[in-house]
Amino acid sequence: MHTKLRLLLPITMPLGILAAHAAPAQHIGGPGKAAPLAPNACIRHADRQLMAELLGEFAAPRGGLQRYPFVPVAGTLHRDLFEVNFVDDDPGAGVLDWNCTSIGYNGHTGIDITIRGFGEQLIGVPVFAALDGVVIWSHDGEPDMNTQALGQVSNLVGIDHGGGQTSWYYHLKNGSVAVAVDDAVVAGQQVGLVASSGNTSWPHMHLDSDLNLTPFDPYSGPCHAAPSNWEHQAPIVLTSYLWDFGVTHEDLWVAPPWPHRPPQDRQIALGEPIYIWGLVANVPASSTFSYIFERPDGSIEWATPTWPYDNPNWRYALLWSWFQLGGMETIAGTWRIHYIFNGVELVNAPIEVVPTRDPDFNRPPAAISVALDPPQPSSDDAIFCRVDTDLIFDDPDYDLVRYEYVWRVNGQIVRQLTSAGQADAIPRQTAGSVVECSVTPSDGSLNGSTALVSVTVGSPGLLGDLNCDGTANVLDINPFVLALLDPTAYAAQYPECNIDNADINGDGAANVLDINPFVTLLLG
Repeated sequence: MHTKLRLLLPITMPLGILAAHAAPAQHIGGPGKAAPLAPNACIRHADRQLMAELLGEFAAPRGGLQRYPFVPVAGTLHRDLFEVNFVDDDPGAGVLDWNCTSIGYNGHTGIDITIRGFGEQLIGVPVFAALDGVVIWSHDGEPDMNTQALGQVSNLVGIDHGGGQTSWYYHLKNGSVAVAVDDAVVAGQQVGLVASSGNTSWPHMHLDSDLNLTPFDPYSGPCHAAPSNWEHQAPIVLTSYLWDFGVTHEDLWVAPPWPHRPPQDRQIALGEPIYIWGLVANVPASSTFSYIFERPDGSIEWATPTWPYDNPNWRYALLWSWFQLGGMETIAGTWRIHYIFNGVELVNAPIEVVPTRDPDFNRPPAAISVALDPPQPSSDDAIFCRVDTDLIFDDPDYDLVRYEYVWRVNGQIVRQLTSAGQADAIPRQTAGSVVECSVTPSDGSLNGSTALVSVTVGSPGLLGDLNCDGTANVLDINPFVLALLDPTAYAAQYPECNIDNADINGDGAANVLDINPFVTLLLG
């Protein structure tokens, strides 16, 4: 009987055989390794000292903070972007984030927003200024594919927003820093690209938020009662989901480790081993997994036992397994791989098994849709164009997809780029401008269908003006109530209006806490 070996290799542990299981004679294989993220100190002590020196001349009495209107990376949280570390709000030796969990590490002063590896970095993922301001520091020219945090210098941008408030964007791509000291920047303007420069081991953007030399946590929650510094704070996501996926016949034991994207094949030949890999977000301690291998006719080749990963809690990890299945030696067609993680099926993935792999076989990316954010922008808003596509099946061959964004304002191209990010942005535009965003997905060889969206930019919103007649008065009472009770119905009935006009108290949400301020506003 063949033996199936189960091995795990966290990047902080030596390689070792942790368990062994018996498998049917016609099936051999099993898990390869699990590579979790190794937290590291993003900002060197020398960087913090430099920030203090630079900010001396900008320091001002503490005042009201300007809130971030968006996450300043070209993507969407909990889709292609993931906040892997939060600010450590525990002043002692422990770790505590705003949500009373421990997502981060001791002394972490910012937010780490990560992309899915070096593959996306090489294509490019923009970083934007979160607010208007003046550049007070920029540095470029450092290596940007670091896999060990050894105190290296980071490519970075620092922006002063006035009143002592600054934001800092770390780990940028070599050659991507697009602004210089004393440059005026506006929210939504590109300042660099996400990478792995500086004191880090993986590509991400560290956003540090400071007020008068002191870092602050922009999130609000049960363990950080300060008001949120986000106009629309994203909820935390702790459920497990598959962030990236692929299959290959190549030996992953000798493939470059993450953050290099593992290889993937568009076809598997009869008789070849199959390596299955997935980047899983939110991996709780003592997780379990199993597979179901489904033949082209729908019958089951093998439903594996449920095996343990024997892991501690990981924010995310690259998990992979290998198998050589008897049926895949003789049965060609579209097989399906069901990956079950902690009792939940994370993917039902089709793979093409053929007598001989065709090196020219390729299929274009799946169709996408796009939407603008905000959907009805005013002349105060930076504008995002967001792609809606499946995280795993964005390409039927599991190729790495990139997107060509073309922005037009009043018919003229104002921005055009290819990005791995599932969103892009431009700064605010004047009222009455017609903004159009077209997006074409590509796997690097074949293009998918282009999607397009357009809008006419409106005038800045007026608090309390929920019927968009240009004034706040008693005629806004019914639409205000509708906005609070049924935001979807409000958006349908008043498509030209902005529900943010109901956020009278400015806490980032339109809710019952805005009722008294709304009444006060109407009464004058």
